[in-house]
Amino acid sequence: MIRSILYTLLYVAAFFVLFIVGCKEQEKSSDVVTEPMVEEITDADFKTLWEKVDVLWEKRDPALIHTVFADDFVRISPGGTSSNAEELTNEFSIINKAYPDMVLHLNRYDITGNMVITHWLVDGTFTGELIGIKGNDKPFKDLSGITVFTIKEGKVVRDDSSWNTLELFLQTGYDIVETPVKSD
Repeated sequence: MIRSILYTLLYVAAFFVLFIVGCKEQEKSSDVVTEPMVEEITDADFKTLWEKVDVLWEKRDPALIHTVFADDFVRISPGGTSSNAEELTNEFSIINKAYPDMVLHLNRYDITGNMVITHWLVDGTFTGELIGIKGNDKPFKDLSGITVFTIKEGKVVRDDSSWNTLELFLQTGYDIVETPVKSD
């Protein structure tokens, strides 16, 4: 008998707990904190931006940097890291002096939210100097590269770029030679 009273009390207590929890006022949607929406880049928006990227490289004019890049951008590439117009101007200058006739071609791209992954090709002639290697006036073609752009308000805030530097040197007639390691 005592056992059945205890079980009844447990059932009643469980019922009241479930009743109280079930009747608790639900959070209002205005009380819920949400992350800000990531800007979605449209195909048309990217094509407009790419035209500006293409003009920047074609015209080789540092004044055009602000048409593509936000004030607080970061660019990471084999040429180094640039986080302001002066640093990026220096990188562009080095590249443009090494390959003054370089032409950029967009191969394909994929858009994900506010990021665009671009696959591109460049053609040109190695006439200048790069990383201490003097150009030999030989052309290169379809040198592949990839850039991941992060875009905010229509401008690039992050540019992660890479290209096949080995292929560039091989196409222009340079060989990779093993340097003997000196032993102590």
